[in-house]
Amino acid sequence: MAGAARGPWMPLHEAEQHAGSFEAMLPHLREGRILARHGGLYFWREMPDGGREIEVHSGPGYVTQESWARARKDPETGRVIFATSADWADLLGQFELFAIDVEFERAAVESLLPTAAAIVGGSDPIHDWEAAARHVDAYVANPKHGLLPRRKDGEPIKAKAIDLMWEYFEAKKQQVPQTRSFYRWFDESPQRWRAWFGM
Repeated sequence: MAGAARGPWMPLHEAEQHAGSFEAMLPHLREGRILARHGGLYFWREMPDGGREIEVHSGPGYVTQESWARARKDPETGRVIFATSADWADLLGQFELFAIDVEFERAAVESLLPTAAAIVGGSDPIHDWEAAARHVDAYVANPKHGLLPRRKDGEPIKAKAIDLMWEYFEAKKQQVPQTRSFYRWFDESPQRWRAWFGM
């Protein structure tokens, strides 16, 4: 909806609409090009009477790249289901976990899986990128926070930087830039943002 505030995370149903299908996102998720998080992981425990009970496996967290290797979506419930490792299967007595409230990195989804809607609309108005960058500078300089996170392979998690810059624009009641504009700024200011990750 035009003018509606959009956060840096995209819920599953919106990501599917943008990408065309859940399956269209899987190659990117398996390659680690799109970050994802969930609201909790659960599993079914078989009961002695033949029934099943749902139990909590873990609270909210990020979905690992490896988890997408055999992931699928349950068409009836809309849940994302992940196959467990052999060790977990032995412990839990079953081979699948399901996640609720799965969300995806909006910037990556829109960048890697562009739609006509993402392309139309013209250019952004002028934004105070320098002030937003100083906001991230201050965050990183704070000993409570330190450098922004990187993946195991060393690649920076740019979604965190976008979160912080997004936070600045909203706090100053400025119009938040379009997603592609954040990435354009990254391309134009590599030395600035790489320092946030200790690169």
